[in-house]
Amino acid sequence: MTVDGTPVNKGYVIFSPVQGSANSAVSGEVENGSYTLKCIPGEQKVTITGQMVSGSIVPLRYLEESSDLSADVGEDKMTINFDLTSKVRRRR
Repeated sequence: MTVDGTPVNKGYVIFSPVQGSANSAVSGEVENGSYTLKCIPGEQKVTITGQMVSGSIVPLRYLEESSDLSADVGEDKMTINFDLTSKVRRRR
């Protein structure tokens, strides 16, 4: 997990099922850009908190309930990378 190419030093990633109970949400600790967690398969809303080595925090838009991050989790073990950006991309 990176922000503008720099690994997130410490933080948490939360996967919450889009369909179903919020009680099924799982979180994992982020260390040096990596995390591990087990969650139920299906579409997941993703929120991220964290701090980079430089001391800058992960941009607020990834922390909030309004986070536009999502992941489609399969039955098998998989790697899901998040390459975050601090700048908002403008839509055309």
